[in-house]
Amino acid sequence: MQEVLPNGYVETLGKDGYIVAATSGNNTTGEDFANFLPPTGQGLTPGFWKNHIDILNQELGSFHPGWNSNTSFETIFGFVDLNKIPKTPSIADALGAKGGGVNHLERSSAAAFLSAAVTAVPDGPGGKPELNFSFSAATSSNPAIISILNLIDANHDHTLQPGEVTAAVRDVLNDTGAPTNNFGLTGQPGVEDVANAFDAMNNQTHPDASVFLI
Repeated sequence: MQEVLPNGYVETLGKDGYIVAATSGNNTTGEDFANFLPPTGQGLTPGFWKNHIDILNQELGSFHPGWNSNTSFETIFGFVDLNKIPKTPSIADALGAKGGGVNHLERSSAAAFLSAAVTAVPDGPGGKPELNFSFSAATSSNPAIISILNLIDANHDHTLQPGEVTAAVRDVLNDTGAPTNNFGLTGQPGVEDVANAFDAMNNQTHPDASVFLI
């Protein structure tokens, strides 16, 4: 037994359906479905993911089986030097990190990674819409932010990939074996610069946030 999902909703309970005996007069109870309608015109901010842990778990688990809101930020981002992020936060903890510096980077990059992971796994025959950033005034009017976004977008396809998010974070924190060398060195964008670029992505208003949660 499966429900017909209302247009625009995300099914958060019962998405695998239930087995019901096809017997005349059979009454079945307790087979629940739960749906969520994402608000329109919002960004996929740290607050969005923090307030919808069920969707975080669904999408992150689809991207990487076994990962959920309790998985450590360092595991998801592939850190080698575990001293770069204090206190080994979970991805959910990182979304709520308070303050500037590394804490700002934690929460902004955690949201950016989750938004990128949503689009990395196709859903259904038609696939899932890509999280596409034009890296233009639609994202930020600050040319410095646009420049940093272009550096994060290592393959220059204007689409945020999970690996590009993790590479930028590990790079700016000078993690052992960081995959790029675009950030953190003298004259290059630093921690707050990269965090602000992720904020621009996360805060970008989308016509319908539900396209990322199909």
